[in-house]
Amino acid sequence: MTLHAAAVAVDPPRGPAEQHRAGRAAAAEALRRAGSPSTRVGRRRDGAPLFPQGFAGSVTHTTEVALAVVADVSPASPASPAPRATGPGIGVDLETRLPHPRAARLLLDERERAQLWPDADTLTLRRLLVAKEAAFKALSSCRSAHGGLFWRVRLQRRDGLLLAAAGDHRALVTVLDGPGWAAALAVGVDLAADVVDASDVLDVLDVLDVLDALAVLAPDVLAPGVQLTTHAVAS
Repeated sequence: MTLHAAAVAVDPPRGPAEQHRAGRAAAAEALRRAGSPSTRVGRRRDGAPLFPQGFAGSVTHTTEVALAVVADVSPASPASPAPRATGPGIGVDLETRLPHPRAARLLLDERERAQLWPDADTLTLRRLLVAKEAAFKALSSCRSAHGGLFWRVRLQRRDGLLLAAAGDHRALVTVLDGPGWAAALAVGVDLAADVVDASDVLDVLDVLDVLDALAVLAPDVLAPGVQLTTHAVAS
């Protein structure tokens, strides 16, 4: 599965309407790059973007920039085997503000705090926040498990990977950050007997191409010359 990303700067005065337009413009460009014949993005009942049939995607924005990630998930041709990473979906999130430490009481359960937030610092908390938001979007179809509340998606580090869970569904999450911001990308994965298959992971790691693209797509609105790095919560 190949992921395609696009970023669009938010026009002044950078209010909700401008952020929404930038998000739809980024989604349209990502769809074009993914080869979609339609670049129109609709709206689901829950307010999330509705992508054309055969394509999965996600949109996020700050007051400065909107980012969209799209993948072609239509059935593979007989000559091309179906991708192993065929889980619930794709999720992306970007955050520039630092959460208050008290947010951890709601965001993380006791196990998550012990494994993923031992130093109780706000930079790591922001990384975990975007990880949960992205995973929630990737697992949005699992409403019976999380009840439509993103903090009920649970994170766990296993064998060097950051996994998110909602009921029986899982997503692989990659987290990165730069000066003044953090971002996360989550891709739903099929798991057998609750064990990650190595070939599934290799398929999903196309996400790194998307993360590298961020610095090229929006260097001025994120941070000039920033070099992207994945962070320890996802390694």
